[in-house]
Amino acid sequence: MTKDILRRTILFIIIACLIFTTGCATNKQDNISVDKDKLVSVLNEKYSTDKNLKLIGDNEKVEDNYITVVSYDDLANTHYVDIVTFSVNKKDSSITFLNNKGGRADTKQPLSISSAGEIFNNKNSYLITYGEVYDNKLSSIELEYNDGQKKTQEITNNGFLVITKGDFLGINKLSAFNQNNEVVYSFP
Repeated sequence: MTKDILRRTILFIIIACLIFTTGCATNKQDNISVDKDKLVSVLNEKYSTDKNLKLIGDNEKVEDNYITVVSYDDLANTHYVDIVTFSVNKKDSSITFLNNKGGRADTKQPLSISSAGEIFNNKNSYLITYGEVYDNKLSSIELEYNDGQKKTQEITNNGFLVITKGDFLGINKLSAFNQNNEVVYSFP
């Protein structure tokens, strides 16, 4: 009977240790925070010939990388909005710029919107929709995809970023709402 209790106790300790170490490793990995000052510093190096660089919207984690939205003006004062993909080192929180894509934005409109497809790890595809908001009455946007699925995103820092996993043909409709949840802008 004593050996049975000893075996159960040892087995319990081993299982508890495994659960504890696995949980700690997972939490440590998932709780990496993005230092915005470091991110801005890295982006200022990559966009060194541009001016008025701003982070807009929120950072989103996609698999092992992060995506953020930036706006800036070139030397000819043409306004642009880009998505930027970057990675964060788990050990020292250093940030590595991976790529960017985007285009010109018309600040005379209520908002700009762009979409881009991305494939991560050579297997998972995403539709990334992002933009900058120029009308301060807008508080959220809703995207309706070709398959009927809808996603709503709050506007933060004058921007938005919506990442949807899967193969999508595109967006059928964009609606922008004010704080009273009334449609202020819709396309088409």
